[in-house]
Amino acid sequence: MYIYYLIFFLPLLPMVLKSKSPISSFFIFLNLFFFIFFIGLRSEVGGDWWNDVYVAKLYSDIKIQDFFSNLPTELLYATFIYFSVNIGAGIFGSNLIFATIFIYCLHKYLKSLPYYFFTFSISVPILVIILAMGYTQQSVAFGFCLLAILALRENKTILFLIYVLIASSFHDTAI
Repeated sequence: MYIYYLIFFLPLLPMVLKSKSPISSFFIFLNLFFFIFFIGLRSEVGGDWWNDVYVAKLYSDIKIQDFFSNLPTELLYATFIYFSVNIGAGIFGSNLIFATIFIYCLHKYLKSLPYYFFTFSISVPILVIILAMGYTQQSVAFGFCLLAILALRENKTILFLIYVLIASSFHDTAI
């Protein structure tokens, strides 16, 4: 239980210390690094875990020609798992990649808001624990949707469409 208190209060530490630029940058890096590994190295956690294990086992026996001749609808998701399994990193390799993508997108979005550390801490219970640790595909798609919102805010319509297409290549419901 204490680990959950830690992950909730870790982003708030710079606010308590009233730190400025160099220490804040260090705590941002520490937060991102910690959450990438916390999410990426989870084992048997989440609603998608056994589905991801099944997909990984399915792709471990397939040659690259067969993989690309039978393209799945969620192409980027399947491609990351396929290459992760076939280079020997297994499901943990793809989970680390997906966690890195999600945390980067969340970080980029939260940097556009005031009070970065406070909003990061607020996002931990739902976005990190439930979404990122429970539903891998949806979390990556959600991350790209956050980037799409940022692009839309800046009136970058083409970039918005690109982010939505990337999100939908991880999970169909992103469209």
